[in-house]
Amino acid sequence: MPIQQQITVTTGIETGLIAIDEHCSLSCLIDNVTATGLTLTVLDGAEIPAAFMLTIGSAIRVCRVVRRGSEAIEARFADRAASASSVRAAQPGLRRPLSEAAAL
Repeated sequence: MPIQQQITVTTGIETGLIAIDEHCSLSCLIDNVTATGLTLTVLDGAEIPAAFMLTIGSAIRVCRVVRRGSEAIEARFADRAASASSVRAAQPGLRRPLSEAAAL
């Protein structure tokens, strides 16, 4: 049985802001966005709270950490306010799964 992989296409590096609290936010790189969550690159994964607000362009999403590495965070969207496509619309250069990128 073949192993299925998600392949992403890099169309540019996009940044976001993670709200740590009402006074502090950290920059991050958006590596991948799906309908249910995203992968971020950060300077220190330990600084990211278990739940956070993420700003990408004009979109704001509530996220929950699923996996945490020293410089990588995998998070699920905790809200249903916006779809992955609306987050991508706010930042059109985001990486997309190959199946979606081929349709563009």
